[in-house]
Amino acid sequence: PRQFAARTALLAWLRNQLFVVAGSAADGRLVAETERRIVPAEDGSVRLAPEIESRVGVATWSPRA
Repeated sequence: PRQFAARTALLAWLRNQLFVVAGSAADGRLVAETERRIVPAEDGSVRLAPEIESRVGVATWSPRA
């Protein structure tokens, strides 16, 4: 699972991935959900709970002639 040095780094990454503007209503919801789903590590880093992480796959193909 991807880990971040601090909550602020995790939130910055999530805002970027989700196109959420800091301080907006959507950001308030994002912060609240992140706080519910954050998992702190002993070294001070944080990550999202594994049940909500997902992997993204990319497929390419060539069309048939």
